[in-house]
Amino acid sequence: MALIKAQGKITWTASTAPDVVGYVIYQAADGSDPTYTSPFIEVGADTLEASLPVEGLPGGEGQFKFAVAAKDRVGNLSDLRPLADAVLIDTTAPDAPATVSFTRDF
Repeated sequence: MALIKAQGKITWTASTAPDVVGYVIYQAADGSDPTYTSPFIEVGADTLEASLPVEGLPGGEGQFKFAVAAKDRVGNLSDLRPLADAVLIDTTAPDAPATVSFTRDF
């Protein structure tokens, strides 16, 4: 059976606040809810989507939850809005063993 890496994107609607300069995308692993201390990336105000897996956030395999906050020009953050749950499957094979040898037993 082939494992397929999650494909898709998370999207959000723009904040209506006039001084929004960007958004902060938070990610939590193992099914927990994202918080302001979760791993995050910042994107500009023109960005309203991110492809999975989100570049710049920890990768790996498992269940992830995402949330987004709007950020204003002085650094204030809005409430977190939960967006999506995603299950990411790692499809990258490990490196092969460096050497293989055979010894004959007599």
